[in-house]
Amino acid sequence: MTLPTLTEPLELTARVIDSVIRDKTAGAYVIGSRKADHVMLVPYVGRADEDLGARLKIHIGNYEAFSYVLADSPKQAYELQCEIYHELKPSKNGGHPHKPDGIDCACPVCGT
Repeated sequence: MTLPTLTEPLELTARVIDSVIRDKTAGAYVIGSRKADHVMLVPYVGRADEDLGARLKIHIGNYEAFSYVLADSPKQAYELQCEIYHELKPSKNGGHPHKPDGIDCACPVCGT
């Protein structure tokens, strides 16, 4: 399995989020703390089914950095989140990602 291509780590602030995510879109993300220029400690993997920028903003103040990958649909965002989740095994996720409401799909890694 190959980890989806995420952006380089960015500062988790409203200004930065608004400058890189200009439209409402689905996507998957990781949040954590910077360890070095292009390295992050990642305790949490999340996704947004509709508005990635708004979803990231709820984490401001709790983490210092984020990386993301855009998705064309909630289903694709879920699949990306699952791939990242299985690869990184983040400590702050309570368990396997939940499927998007009303969408019939399975984890591309474990079939959950």
